[in-house]
Amino acid sequence: SERRIEMRNYNDKIFQVQFRTVERFVIHLTFYRELWECLDKNKLNNKSEFWAYTTDAHGYKAVILWCMVFGNHGNNEQTHWKKLFTADTKNQIEKFRSGLLEYTRLTENEWKSYQKRMVAFRDKNTAHIEYDSREIFPKFDTALDVANFYYKWVKKIIYPDGLDVPPFEKTIQSKKSDFKNSALFK
Repeated sequence: SERRIEMRNYNDKIFQVQFRTVERFVIHLTFYRELWECLDKNKLNNKSEFWAYTTDAHGYKAVILWCMVFGNHGNNEQTHWKKLFTADTKNQIEKFRSGLLEYTRLTENEWKSYQKRMVAFRDKNTAHIEYDSREIFPKFDTALDVANFYYKWVKKIIYPDGLDVPPFEKTIQSKKSDFKNSALFK
């Protein structure tokens, strides 16, 4: 109802784009990991340029999507997590940060360092190219923990509105199943 919309303390349009961006991060990360596992298992890591590039493309896209929501907020005006709130913004941002640190078991400095490394990888290897960059793909475990925290957190923020998407853990299992059942990898 119109009255309900006025009472929201979050921006629904930003939420829709932001949530789908995080969900797409999870999907691309799953495909990146599944492809590498498949290539490694079949000893194709150094033999198939096509699959190496395809796998890397999923990894690069995962980094870009993650940074759109959790990277520097100045560069991501419409998708950054801080842009979700329409009321009590400072308090909500603080609640997110403290909840994120508790969920991931990172210190504030560890979080800032991880975020900085993800953004640096994006800047040097995906959004822009530094030819002398020797950075390898970041470890994605923390990035996935952040996405899982976001899912749980955003459900509380949008309540009593519902979320019609299963938890990301289920999305990952579904995409792994799709991948393993595809004719290409049987």
